Amino acid sequence: MRNLTILLCGLLAASAFSQAGDDLSGKSLEELLRVPVTLQRHAVAFEDVPAAVYVITPEEIRRMGFASIPEALRMVPGLEVARIDGSSWAISARGFNGRFANKLLVLVDGQSVYTPNFSGVFWDAVDVPLAILDRIEVIRGPGGTLYGPNAVNGIINIITTRAGERSGVSLDGRLGDRELANGAFVVDADLGASAAMRVHGQAQTQGANRLFNGLPGHDGWDRNRVGIRLDWSGRPGESATIIAGGYRSHLDRHIVVPTFTPPFSEISFDHVGQAAWNLLGRYQAEAGNTAVAVQVGFDRSNRTILHAREDRKTLDIDVSADSYLAGGLDVQAGIGFRTTEDEISGSFLHSYSPASKRDERFAGFVQGSWSLSPATDLVVGGKVLHDEYAGWQFQPSVRVMHTPSAEEHLWASLTRAVRTPSRAGRTVALIAESGPGPGGLPLFIEFQGAPDFGEETVVSLEAGYRCRLGPEAHLDAATYLNFYDGLRTFEPQEMEFRTDPAPHWVLPVRFANKGRATTVGAELHLRWAPSPSWRLALGASVKSWRYRVASDSGDVFSESEHFETPRHQLSLQSYLDLGSGWALDAFLAYVDSLLSSGVNAYWRFDARLGCRLVDGTELELGVRNAFRAAGIEFP
Repeated sequence: MRNLTILLCGLLAASAFSQAGDDLSGKSLEELLRVPVTLQRHAVAFEDVPAAVYVITPEEIRRMGFASIPEALRMVPGLEVARIDGSSWAISARGFNGRFANKLLVLVDGQSVYTPNFSGVFWDAVDVPLAILDRIEVIRGPGGTLYGPNAVNGIINIITTRAGERSGVSLDGRLGDRELANGAFVVDADLGASAAMRVHGQAQTQGANRLFNGLPGHDGWDRNRVGIRLDWSGRPGESATIIAGGYRSHLDRHIVVPTFTPPFSEISFDHVGQAAWNLLGRYQAEAGNTAVAVQVGFDRSNRTILHAREDRKTLDIDVSADSYLAGGLDVQAGIGFRTTEDEISGSFLHSYSPASKRDERFAGFVQGSWSLSPATDLVVGGKVLHDEYAGWQFQPSVRVMHTPSAEEHLWASLTRAVRTPSRAGRTVALIAESGPGPGGLPLFIEFQGAPDFGEETVVSLEAGYRCRLGPEAHLDAATYLNFYDGLRTFEPQEMEFRTDPAPHWVLPVRFANKGRATTVGAELHLRWAPSPSWRLALGASVKSWRYRVASDSGDVFSESEHFETPRHQLSLQSYLDLGSGWALDAFLAYVDSLLSSGVNAYWRFDARLGCRLVDGTELELGVRNAFRAAGIEFP
């Protein structure tokens, strides 16, 4: 074991702080299968969701020893999770993974956290203390009908508990050889019979990971985060929530920078700061058989993206209603508006034209659910959206759930989803590679956005089967066939000679929509409790694809960009209660090779020995990533 990460963790509980809340760890299999999942915009029991769904509980995260949301997502079958450096992750579902993966929608308490710059997620900004986490809901497969663009291959909704659910004070500390220090506090208090407030803070410092060659990666980072939540309850069905928070971080980076002198590139080491804050307000009320929700969110961020500095402001407004009508019909409808404004300070290597821009998007959806028979439900819906980049787009879906018996559930779906063009897709100019050119002058390869770069679409056929294999075992399997069109390709243009700021050659490579792909795959999750004190969970996924470009395309890069993804993945979780508060837990995973980048297949092993004391204090000793010298998993 060439690479060990040692963790020593403590959880001190005071003022009757309760770990229980809605914790799912102590529930029976029957209760787990009836856990409500809200990714359908209203609560549906887990086993009744007509989609490939997975729910991660805070107890599972704690017992696996994971220290962040991205690490916890390793448990989900069909999700690809790979660390790029200390603060960056490549995370996607069913392919299309990468640093700038853009086909996975991520929500925190229902608020979208994707960046309009490239339609992806900055994962270093997505984290919450474990003590306030209620659950993480993951749906693999399109969800554009309810959630709009970018929910192409999946949706992740990170849900925190309501203020007052776990009253008291929580302190959490973690030390390690890579994760140098991680501390968090939570103060949760009632403000009377109908209101509660929670305040939390977190500070993290992480050392450098090791590269594939075993050398330090110069990717250490530190981050401080604070947040507050207020919840109020009125008459039955009426509630209001206000959530505010922010973070500030500093990252070490090592990047290859093109230069004007031989060998025309150099490795640059720098230190950059990131900061953001957000505000979310939500009001919900019920009248008769109708529930109405109004949500307003605002986000302000200031980040360095490669060689450019972006300041962005985003406002989201969402209004939705859910009505139960006669004849067993349930109708959901809603409208949404988003406006985002940025100001980007570019450089010779990385710029946007124009440097400042404002974009707006309007959307509306309607979805109806019918009970065709006591054993069969039908869900039909559609979403219409409009923005400057994609124009008018329609995202329909049809889903069927059939329950032949109390032990079996079969579902199938046909959906269409859209990834709308991003700011970078239309307006970026990025010099990514360099080398010697004619006359000994430098030659730069410049990736360029295109004014006519359009939307990417998928039509997806999915089917799934869930079965209880006795009182202590459950099988959940899903399969899919996806047809993608308009995928991004990189089209070489004629070489140009430029003199500013010094004589050099440029090979422009322009974005276009000339790629098509067909993917097919299957995912399996098996839960089994061999004894009352031992639980196992097995996950597996396999995928294959066929990629092609238009006959008039000169692209040679895009397949490796879209499918830098393992064909096979396997994971095993083991939870063993030893008695007297002691527990021994382990996580084992296999990840297939990334052929185009030369990253070999690898095994990952994490283990944790924990003891929960009678006063609420918990101590842990763990080992992480024991089989690999490198902490980096993606090129």
